[in-house]
Amino acid sequence: MPALVGSFLIINIIDYHGIVNVFLMWIGVVSEPLRLRNDDAGIGVIVIQVWKNLPFQLTIMYAALEGIRSDIKDAARNLGASGFGVLRHIIIPLTIPSALVAVIFVFIRAFNDFAITSTAGPLYPNSVSNFMRLQANTYYNWGASACVGCAMVVAAILFVTAYTMLGKQLERLTSSSKEIF
Repeated sequence: MPALVGSFLIINIIDYHGIVNVFLMWIGVVSEPLRLRNDDAGIGVIVIQVWKNLPFQLTIMYAALEGIRSDIKDAARNLGASGFGVLRHIIIPLTIPSALVAVIFVFIRAFNDFAITSTAGPLYPNSVSNFMRLQANTYYNWGASACVGCAMVVAAILFVTAYTMLGKQLERLTSSSKEIF
C-alpha cells in the first residue's frame, strides 16, 4: 500500500474526531478529544511508521527464523540446553545479521519518508524531508535543499556504519558466549 494511502487511513483513525478519540471519550478516559495528528511529539507519524514498517521488518525476521535448521535446535536440546538457552545461544546469534539488515532498511525508509510527515507530522519543527521541500519549492533555495539532501545521505551512511559496528560487537559477544554450553 502506498505511504500516502496508509497515512490517510491512520489519520482517519487518530484524528481529532477519529475512532481512537471517540472510543476514549466513550469509555471516559478523556473528556475532550486528544490532538494526535500534527502534535508536537509526532505521535501520528510514529503510529503510521510502525504500521507501515512493521510488516516489512517482520517479513525479514520471519525468513531469518525459518532459515534456522531444526536439527541445530534439536541438537542443543539433546545436549541439555533449556528453551531459554536455545534462544540465547542459537536463535539470537543466528538472527542478528537479519535484524541488522531489517533495522537499516526500516531506518532508510522512515528517514526519507515524505508523505507521512507531510500529512501527519508535527507543524513545527519540520521533518528533514519537508524542510528540503520547503526550501526548494517555497523559497526557491535549491542550494539549501541540495545540502539537506546530501546531509540526509551522510546521516544515513553514518547510521548504517555505526549500527554495523555495533552489530559486529554484538555478534562477537554472542559468539564468545556459545562456548559456555
